[in-house]
Amino acid sequence: MPRRDLFTGRSGQLAVMAEFLHREMNVAIPEVDVGDDIVVIRDEHDMVTRAQVKTANAAERRQPERFYAQFSVPEAQLESGPTDLVYALVVRRHDRWEEFVVIRRSVLWRLRIDHNVGSLNNRGKRTLGLTFTTDDVRNKGVSFQPFRRRFQPWPPPDEIPEGVAPPANH
Repeated sequence: MPRRDLFTGRSGQLAVMAEFLHREMNVAIPEVDVGDDIVVIRDEHDMVTRAQVKTANAAERRQPERFYAQFSVPEAQLESGPTDLVYALVVRRHDRWEEFVVIRRSVLWRLRIDHNVGSLNNRGKRTLGLTFTTDDVRNKGVSFQPFRRRFQPWPPPDEIPEGVAPPANH
């Protein structure tokens, strides 16, 4: 992995941690990374949730206020990772951390099964390309808008909200 990617990934992880701290939730970095970049602790509920942070740099599109970001998630982890695992997808744009998409692993897996979001590459990773506009985030017709900046409630529900999937005749 190129040195620059290591720095980008780590700074994205710290940006996600800062968002949790701002919301008065404690965070910690596990001593050994076995798929959990951070753990989020809700002290008042004695609840611990695992989080995997994925970072991307935005690629601008021709239309104003439209950009694209691509994330890579191990297919094996997506399919059978821990039940409580949450992905925090963070986008760097205009020299700042601009977008956060927060989604449970189980929900992303169901979107993969039901709507084939992302695409599997030859290294066993699911590439998820998200197109951002002012009022939506999409991949293959599926709206990720309900997961945009979804730090509350924590942990996120294990359900697909209304309006995410396109109508059946779409």
